[in-house]
Amino acid sequence: MKLSSIYNEGDFTDLCTGPHLPSAGKIKFVKLLSVSGSYWRGDEHKQTKCKEYMVSLSKEKNAR
Repeated sequence: MKLSSIYNEGDFTDLCTGPHLPSAGKIKFVKLLSVSGSYWRGDEHKQTKCKEYMVSLSKEKNAR
């Protein structure tokens, strides 16, 4: 079983498997893994939501 945590930022709440950093200032490099998009509640007339899947890395060479 994978543990999850709840992350809050203003009115936004996300359930994720973490881990979280104490500050975004600690992130030096990121690697984009994939991108997905969908319509809010499946309705094409509503706003499109986009989700980016990334990992943070300590060295730039690992991002390639």
